[in-house]
Amino acid sequence: YDKVVAECVAVATHRHGCCVLQRCLDHADGGHRDAIIAEIVRHAPKLVVDPFGNYVVQYILELKTPELTHAIVQALQGGFAELSLQKFSSNVIEKCLKSGDAEVISMVARELTSARSLSTLLHDPFANYVMQTLITVSSDDEVALLVERIQPHLASLRSTLYGKRIQAKLLRRCPKLR
Repeated sequence: YDKVVAECVAVATHRHGCCVLQRCLDHADGGHRDAIIAEIVRHAPKLVVDPFGNYVVQYILELKTPELTHAIVQALQGGFAELSLQKFSSNVIEKCLKSGDAEVISMVARELTSARSLSTLLHDPFANYVMQTLITVSSDDEVALLVERIQPHLASLRSTLYGKRIQAKLLRRCPKLR
């Protein structure tokens, strides 16, 4: 297990290594497991953009342990908008939102709704799924803020496939927008 800790990034970003790392998490004793998790959290920003490393971070999120979810989210904080635009990391951001943790959802929602790249997020092939999930899992107040921020972009939402999906999700959540 010590070698896995020492080579965490190399193992996590390897096609087969990411599976080996997940099995190590399943079978390691408390101390070794904590050391592996600490390395995954420390390197989360690098791992989430990797085709294999993102699965290791998602695996940690799937443990449904609030402290670990918070640690991952804090490691990624400040980068949610950029990460939402990328194929692999967008899946991790969605999984953070689906954690059901109100504090996590709020943290991600605040960052995405205030992003300078909001228009891009609404029309992006990957980020639009993050935005749809945000609409689904956010509190009424967070959705109201999102609607307020999206308002200037509503007309352009109708003109793209991804925008139409977000608009449909918003209309289901907020029927008064019709």
